Amino acid sequence: MMNVSSIIIKIDWNHYENVISELGLLEGIEVHICDEATASIIVSITAVDVSGEIARLKDIEKITGVLSANMHYSYSEEELEKNISTQKMLENIEKSQDAKEIRYKGNVGSWLPE
Repeated sequence: MMNVSSIIIKIDWNHYENVISELGLLEGIEVHICDEATASIIVSITAVDVSGEIARLKDIEKITGVLSANMHYSYSEEELEKNISTQKMLENIEKSQDAKEIRYKGNVGSWLPE
């Protein structure tokens, strides 16, 4: 099983190059977009489980120059398989005429330490 999350990182512009270098040293991190004008970077985290994703997110937050690192999307194969098959999910979305009928079953917050 594999989990994938996207992270939006806001950085202190004075540390822009350093942050990109440090991200490149972290296992399971792939840098996708670097926007110098807005001092923003979008990366993905790939990990075996949610605790691995959270650990890597904390590693990102510790990099000098990182002002914030927020998870915006998380995909967990295990959770998906537990809840519904991909095909069934797509069928349900296509049939739905009202967004209220689509149920979100993810909860990244429940995996974060208090």
